[in-house]
Amino acid sequence: MSSIGFGDPRVVTESMPPRALDTSQVGGSSDQGILCYEFLYGSPPFEAAKQDDTLRRIIKVDLLFPTTPHVSTDGTDLISKLLVKDSSKRLYVDDIMKHPWILKNADPSGSCIKQRGCT
Repeated sequence: MSSIGFGDPRVVTESMPPRALDTSQVGGSSDQGILCYEFLYGSPPFEAAKQDDTLRRIIKVDLLFPTTPHVSTDGTDLISKLLVKDSSKRLYVDDIMKHPWILKNADPSGSCIKQRGCT
């Protein structure tokens, strides 16, 4: 069963012209914000006991940040800038990569192996 708001990226990219795949000017998707929230907090950002309540929270972008686990202000700022209803106001991919939370926590080479000292 698929989640609300998730789609197979292959379907999107296969149906787009090559010039549309220039990611430097592509706004972040809400899926990126949802995944980031789930990775950091371990649960979906708008989850409620009833599906109707979950849908209402999604529509209102009722975003709450639990006190535990602790997530830095930079982390919550990144999520807040990705989970914006108006997609034109979300961070662009280039801006995501320059966000303070990403700069502090990501290996610029994209490799976690080097960062952990593994071979």
